Order: sequence, then C-alpha cells, then structure tokens
Amino acid sequence: MIVIGRFTGSITAPCAEVASVIAPGTPQSAEIREILLQFLHRIGVTGLLDSDTPQTRLVTQKFFDVVSSWDLELSDKDHAKYASVGLLIATRSYRYAPVDVQVAIAIYTFLCITCDDPGILPNDVIRDFAPRFFSGSKQRHPILTHLVEHLAVLREHYATFSANAIAVSTLDFINAEMFVRDEGGAEVHRPEALGYIDYMRWKNGVGEAFVVFIWPKALFPETRTYVQAIPAAVAFICLCNDLLSFHKECKAGEEDNYVSQHAAIFHQSATHSLRDIVERMVSLDRTVKTLLGDTTPERRAWDSYVAGYIEFHLQSPRYCLKEVLPEFSLFCSSTFEVSFVIRLTQDANLAGRLHRHECTATNSEFEGQALPSSEPTDAYIPL
Repeated sequence: MIVIGRFTGSITAPCAEVASVIAPGTPQSAEIREILLQFLHRIGVTGLLDSDTPQTRLVTQKFFDVVSSWDLELSDKDHAKYASVGLLIATRSYRYAPVDVQVAIAIYTFLCITCDDPGILPNDVIRDFAPRFFSGSKQRHPILTHLVEHLAVLREHYATFSANAIAVSTLDFINAEMFVRDEGGAEVHRPEALGYIDYMRWKNGVGEAFVVFIWPKALFPETRTYVQAIPAAVAFICLCNDLLSFHKECKAGEEDNYVSQHAAIFHQSATHSLRDIVERMVSLDRTVKTLLGDTTPERRAWDSYVAGYIEFHLQSPRYCLKEVLPEFSLFCSSTFEVSFVIRLTQDANLAGRLHRHECTATNSEFEGQALPSSEPTDAYIPL
C-alpha cells in the first residue's frame, strides 16, 4: 500500500482519484508505472519524498547573482531551460547541504548540461576542450571557460580527493560527449558488451561528480567515511536517471539510451530490461547503505540525496512522470517550490522582483498564475 498525502493505492492499482488523471501515454505506460512503483517501494523512499526545501529561494537568488553577469551566448529560452534544471537538481537532491554548496552545484549542473547541446557547443569546440584544458589555453566558448573556472570554486567546498574526482569526471564527460558525437559510439549486440555500455554511461552521466557532491567537506571532512560507497553510488544514480527518464524517451521514440542498449545486448524487450535494471539498482542501493552504516551522517546524506533526486524527476515537467505517477507529481506540497523555480528562470521580470525583494516574496504572489511549459532537453547527464 502506498500513501501520498490523503491518497492511498496499491503498488499495481492506483486509487480512484489517481486513476482518473493517469494519461494514456504510450502502450507501455501501465507497465512502466508498475515498475516505477515497485522500485520506489523496494528502496524505501516514499516516506522521504516531499521534504521541505526552505533554502530554495536563497539558492536561486545567489545563483542569479553569479550567472547574470556572464555572457554565455545563450538565448533566453536556453538560459531559462538549463538554469531551471541546475537549480532544481541542487535544491532537491542536495537540500541538506550549505547554501553556497547548493549554489555551486547548481552552477556546475547548468554549465554541464549546456555542453550536451550540439546547438550550443559544436563538435569542434568540444573536441578542443581537453587540449586547451591541459595547456592552460583559453577555451573557445565562454561556457567552457566558466566551467573550467568553476572547477576551482568547487575545490573550496570538497576535500582534495573529491575535488580531483569532480575534475576527472568532468573531463570524462566531455571526452565521452566528443566520442559519441564524432563516431556515434559502438554498436552493441552481445551480453558481453554490458561492461562497455556501463563504462560509457558512467562517463557521459558525470556520475562520479554528482556522487561526491553528496558529501561536502563542511559536513564530511574525512573522505574515508564515504569513499567505499562511491562506485556503487555512481552506478545507482546513472541507472536511476535512465529508469526515470524512460517514459519520456519512450514517448519521444528515442532509442539511443541505456535501456535500449541493454535490451539490444540481451535480446529482450525494453520493459524486461527495465525490470533487470531495477533489480540491479535495489542491490546497488543496499550495497551503499551497508558500506555507509545504518545511523551515520553519511548514510543520512545518501538517503536524503536519493529521495531528492527521485523527487526532482517526479516533479519536473521535463520527465512527464505525472502521466504515469500523478499521485507523486500532482499531490505533493513541494511541487510549489519546483513550479517557483521553473517560473522564475523563465520570467526575467520575476527574477528581478525576487532579487530586489531579497527573496521576501510570498507564495500568494504566484498563486493562480499559469506556468510556462518546461520543454524537455536531450541532456544525458543524471538529471
């Protein structure tokens, strides 16, 4: 039995109120819904969803204090689209972290996902990133220039090992992006290729960076208290994004993703692969929890991160999950904060009002106002 607010339903059958708003979606929608609910139930996350995030507005203000002075050669539409993702992932997934850490994560995410857009950063610019990074030469696009500079900012918030891991993970991400753009990746047909699709997914998912973000040095000064859990955590969060993105990708007819590759190498349906991936994720989550211990601060940070990361997907319009899991995306009080950030990043006047009032705006200022649609991106990092 699942309870979300006043709504109660079984794993496979939603209550009447929820069933009435489930969209038809794709032929696989009902099966995807069942798989997702089983996953949420098995990792024990439902009771942690919909947590308060009182720092959202302050983080948003500080984010714009930094990036509003940058000329990133982005259209207003792209700037809003990617800023909202960066802010939401930081304020949902890392809500327990100090404000300045959340701001730093939001900026890093914002910069990384713009790198994933060929319409913003052409292939030749991506290809030149690593040589210019190692030679210390100026990057060919301001987004990459700020990304390199921001790696130094992140060193202020993370222990040396973690800060180095973030830098290496960033280079791996750009390298994987370059390879896929230039050569389209390798064709996969055999089960033995699982190691390859994992290898590429952890790289183009920036998995290690987003995992070590969980434990900032202000709260976790000793790397040894969590380092053993990093490998399993990296696999978990990348697969979590694949699982929670699949409905959106299925609707769009996309097949260049981890689930489709997994299905191809094992010669099975995509939903069969989804079930296999859930089994693997449950095992990975158990491994992380065992390594971190039952009552440690590191474990509590992991639990909060996982809940926030899943909540981000459930409530963000870009993943279309309200079509299959409306009880999570429609009936949670914290949906307001998600809507607030999306609205803010798409409305320059509203952002200006927030800045002038120093985040003193009340909820009533936004009540009854229709939100602009949040157009999905093709970003493949774990967002």
